[in-house]
Amino acid sequence: MQRLISLAGARVTAGLTQQEMADKLGIHRSYVNAMENGKAPIRPAYLIAWASITGFDVKDIFLPSESTEKMTDDSESTEK
Repeated sequence: MQRLISLAGARVTAGLTQQEMADKLGIHRSYVNAMENGKAPIRPAYLIAWASITGFDVKDIFLPSESTEKMTDDSESTEK
C-alpha cells in the first residue's frame, strides 16, 4: 500500500523549517506556507524540487485540494 505524505509532512520529516525550504526553493517563506495550506498554486517545478529536497517521490506527496485546482505549469505563461 502506497503511503502518501503532505507537503508540510515531507518538509518536517526532512527536518526543514518553512524558511529553510523557502531558501532552497528560492522563494519567500510565506509562499511555502501558502502552498502547504492550499492557498497558492504549486508549480510543477516547485513540486519536483520539493520532492527532491525532502527525499520523497513526487507521486507520494499529496497536495491540498485547493492547490490542485490552482496548479499551473510553466507552459501556461508562454504564448501559443
